[in-house]
Amino acid sequence: MKKNENILLQMHRHEAKAGVRRTSVEHSLGTTAKWVYILGVAWSLLMNVMYFLSVYVQRGHTLDVQDGKDMSVLFEDYIAATSGSLVLVGIMTLVILFGAVAFKKRWYIPCAIANILPAIVLILHFKTRMSDLFAVNGGMPLSFVLRHLVPLLLLIAGAAVYSVIGILYNISENRAYENFVAKIYEQHPDRFGKMTDEEWDEFLNNYNPPSRKDAKKARKNAAKKTEKEDE
Repeated sequence: MKKNENILLQMHRHEAKAGVRRTSVEHSLGTTAKWVYILGVAWSLLMNVMYFLSVYVQRGHTLDVQDGKDMSVLFEDYIAATSGSLVLVGIMTLVILFGAVAFKKRWYIPCAIANILPAIVLILHFKTRMSDLFAVNGGMPLSFVLRHLVPLLLLIAGAAVYSVIGILYNISENRAYENFVAKIYEQHPDRFGKMTDEEWDEFLNNYNPPSRKDAKKARKNAAKKTEKEDE
């Protein structure tokens, strides 16, 4: 919804005087969610980079210990076993990076989608990749918790709370803005039928709500004018 900046400013001033408050991403909860998200996205991206590096190192180790015997077969087997995982993790990492851009731009819905969905996919993927460790430990291994589960859960929590706050704030502000503009129409019904779109935009750009005293005085003058017309 496109808003006139001047009307938005006047609306916020009116709300401040009236004591109207709404939670935004700049408030304490939004700030906390922001830092939780930053920690989560930085930690999870670092773990993904380390995963790529570990796969590369593991490939070299696997081929070297075989003394060059049947290298082509070993290499093909290794690529077949890891290529799908590398592609998936790479794509999810790119999506999370887009989510970080959406977070910075305050595109709340894209931010939520581009962070929460890939995080869930990565948790399930790494759980599958580490299934042998799950079997050995008889439960969730600490390496999985610290490398993947905790950072990705932080990412999900931070993005979800931040996005929900932003979305609710925008919904509330949009409703208040529409009501504020509607009241302007009600206060000046004689003008708007004669205005072009350009004149209306100019009026909004220069609109300054009257003070309570001025508004009260204007109502009295209007009442007196009506009485005289009735006579």
